[in-house]
Amino acid sequence: MKKAQWLIILLVLALLILAFLQPSLALLSGIVITCILSYQYPRIAFIALLIYLPFSGTITYQLLGGHPASTFFKDFLYFPALIGLIQFHQKETNPVSISKPLRWSIILVFCFGLLTLITVNLAQQVLPVAQDGIPILMGLIGLKTWIGYIPLIGVGSLLLRQTKDLHFFSRLFVLLALICSGLAIIQYGLLVTGICEGTRGLVDPDLFKATLEAKCFVGGTVAFNPEHNIIRLPGTFTSPWHWSWFLISSAFMVAATAWCDPNKHWRKIGFLTLTFLVLSSIISGQDLAIKLVPTIGILSYFVIHPDWKQNPKNLQGFGIFAVVFIVVSSILLSAEFVAAQFNWVLTQNPGFLGNGLGSATNAARIFGPTDLIETFYPKMLFEAGLLGVVSFLGVVVTLSWVVFHQGRSLLDPKLQGYALLIWLFVLLVSYNQYWYPLDTDPVNIYYWLWAGMALKLPLLKP
Repeated sequence: MKKAQWLIILLVLALLILAFLQPSLALLSGIVITCILSYQYPRIAFIALLIYLPFSGTITYQLLGGHPASTFFKDFLYFPALIGLIQFHQKETNPVSISKPLRWSIILVFCFGLLTLITVNLAQQVLPVAQDGIPILMGLIGLKTWIGYIPLIGVGSLLLRQTKDLHFFSRLFVLLALICSGLAIIQYGLLVTGICEGTRGLVDPDLFKATLEAKCFVGGTVAFNPEHNIIRLPGTFTSPWHWSWFLISSAFMVAATAWCDPNKHWRKIGFLTLTFLVLSSIISGQDLAIKLVPTIGILSYFVIHPDWKQNPKNLQGFGIFAVVFIVVSSILLSAEFVAAQFNWVLTQNPGFLGNGLGSATNAARIFGPTDLIETFYPKMLFEAGLLGVVSFLGVVVTLSWVVFHQGRSLLDPKLQGYALLIWLFVLLVSYNQYWYPLDTDPVNIYYWLWAGMALKLPLLKP
């Protein structure tokens, strides 16, 4: 065994003993151990991160009592593993498959993010003006939330070395979706039977709000009052909104496995899981999930069906149809709400560089007061200004085009199916105007990671 491994084992044992003697240090010990192991074994750490994400809300509220540090636990896995993976591959020539236009757009958005952090957040910190909280720390949280997970594009590319790696990860997503949707169905049963009280008996205005006091079996905030036909389930996540986007995002990869996996047993498991996702969406009480998850299941048939893919013109026609569908549905779902959000932000005079990173990010609340803005691009405009919005749009537009181009270039129809379904997911999230999925789990991980995997598909070894 290597000396480094022995050192890790001894350090882990020492921290465990310390935690036993002083229970208040148990959480700190866990964080230190997680960081060390993630750095030393980055591939395993990223797998652990993917497994942890769907259960994060359950761990936070059912096991840890909502401890603030649990909000950042995924980052204790992510950042050390990212550094470890970069160091492991640093001697390789061009280990990551990222085109020059995408690289430059990413560099540009990083530059504008740092510019806002320095000129706005740092200025708020050092200038002799009364400020609530710690603006520079709020800015670091905001920067991490905004662009901190973009490197997952490279991680996705590095994690895939052979076709079997793609199948491993797609099957992992299927299993996680199957387990989580099964737990959510049990949660619904406990609420319906009255074993969990839910929000029965509450009156306005609490009647319509999901609350932690009503948490049931798994996950966090629940709203369930059958007398008033109110249901908002969180599944295994923190809130119903997080659960809704887990169902939506999982539907893409599950559908890809159901249609494209080379093993017929996994294809059957994929179809079973897709059925569970649809059922979980129906009982979740979330309109967006109810509308989109079955639609994704149906749309996946046309993505994978071989007849129309024989002709490249058909594929281009499908691409145009998909773009129009995503954009129009996004506008119809939320036009009035988004317009109101933009109007409010413009009254705050965000300027070219915004009001400071983290100033509308929930995770930054531990360092100061934040504003609640419930849509992604108005939130970005408020925090990072016009330059931040334009530079970020440059990234997502370029990413959307590159992923589609790579998928279209694939000769293997099965791999092309994976790529096109990932591309649809990228489209949906990139231009979605309702809520802010790119700021929250699990979409902030899945979006960049899956895009990186799609970019690597043409280079995969058999």
